[in-house]
Amino acid sequence: MHFKESRTTAVLDWLDSARGAGLVISQWTLTEFSSAAAFKLRTKQITAEEDIAGRALFDEMLAALLTVVDVLPSDFANAAALCRQKIAPLRAGDTLHLAICKRVGRAMLTLDNDLAAACRFHGMVVESLEQREKQAR
Repeated sequence: MHFKESRTTAVLDWLDSARGAGLVISQWTLTEFSSAAAFKLRTKQITAEEDIAGRALFDEMLAALLTVVDVLPSDFANAAALCRQKIAPLRAGDTLHLAICKRVGRAMLTLDNDLAAACRFHGMVVESLEQREKQAR
């Protein structure tokens, strides 16, 4: 059981296929996930049981697949600078993801085309589920 998002299954499949690849997320991702889950519960998009199951699945992925990296003060400063750039219309949280990903030197997995474009502009590798799905066909 998972939260009802159109791409959840594809993302879970990608994560499973990337097992052992040294995937990282930031502390910020933990905050965003918790906020999204709480919002879905408050707005009755999910039940309490789905919330518990979704959080448990997230915790399992954290333990089995993901390494959590800290958010540094410099990440906030770099994200603020990215907000001022006119590359793509990014929100604060997305610029923070970009800044952290750039600092740790990893590829970005995102479903957000604007974030992907900004990452590419900065010379970062972007993993796209759309590209993976096209290659699989």
